[in-house]
Amino acid sequence: MPRAWESASMPPSVRETLASLDLMRPEGVEEVEADSSMFSGIRNYVLARTDVSVATM
Repeated sequence: MPRAWESASMPPSVRETLASLDLMRPEGVEEVEADSSMFSGIRNYVLARTDVSVATM
């Protein structure tokens, strides 16, 4: 991971894991709600609290 930090890149394993979580339209969230700016903002806020680089990606 240090190499990824120094090169400002995201390891493929992290991208694949995040993609499998389907955070853009999680199960139980209606499509209209998932597409709203409110949901997007809250989702990005929570991701940024965890790791800013993940929220940016």
